[in-house]
Amino acid sequence: MPTLAELYKLLGKNNCAFELIHHETELLSTQTDVRYLDIRKAALVFILESRHGYAALIVSAGNAQKGFAYLKETIPQLADYCLTAKRNVSLITDYAAGAVPLIGHGLPCLFDSSLLEFDYIYGGSGDIRATLKIAPGDVKRMNNILHEI
Repeated sequence: MPTLAELYKLLGKNNCAFELIHHETELLSTQTDVRYLDIRKAALVFILESRHGYAALIVSAGNAQKGFAYLKETIPQLADYCLTAKRNVSLITDYAAGAVPLIGHGLPCLFDSSLLEFDYIYGGSGDIRATLKIAPGDVKRMNNILHEI
């Protein structure tokens, strides 16, 4: 589990276009994040499980609002997956549910290609007092993408 300083070094070393935005209070949901970011550009990370193991779903907040059941019905690549129970997320990733970073969680990913429409996106940094602002292409490049959805 990379620290914020280690994430900063990793992203810089890999020539990522990013910024870490620090907050005075913990950001617990995208609804409270509107003070700090353009919610249309928010990306969420959900931990999924299947008989093949675990994966991270990196999805736009707009698509996430439709609910996982809807996404599973409409996206064939999600057919074999279910959401991991929140209480198990930290056991799998070393991050609390809601604090899993866009980069550095160590899981293979399913990536929402609609995020590529933006010049940058906002998401988790692994620290609930910091948001990662980053080019979505860098998120894609810095993860092991199983499927682009």
